[in-house]
Amino acid sequence: MSVRYPRPLRPGDRIGVTSPSSGVPEELSERLAVAVRDVEARGYEVVTGRCMDGGGHISAPAA
Repeated sequence: MSVRYPRPLRPGDRIGVTSPSSGVPEELSERLAVAVRDVEARGYEVVTGRCMDGGGHISAPAA
């Protein structure tokens, strides 16, 4: 069985960013924004998941 690797990313490709556990807290949102801008400056399209701000996510009650 041979290993198949995807082609390397090229400018114009889309990169998705998500955080399914709890998102990015408000105090770190600017850090995320800087990272997204840096990747976009390299020519990639960045798509962030709707869950990045943690809105709508709540933990299950403690047992």
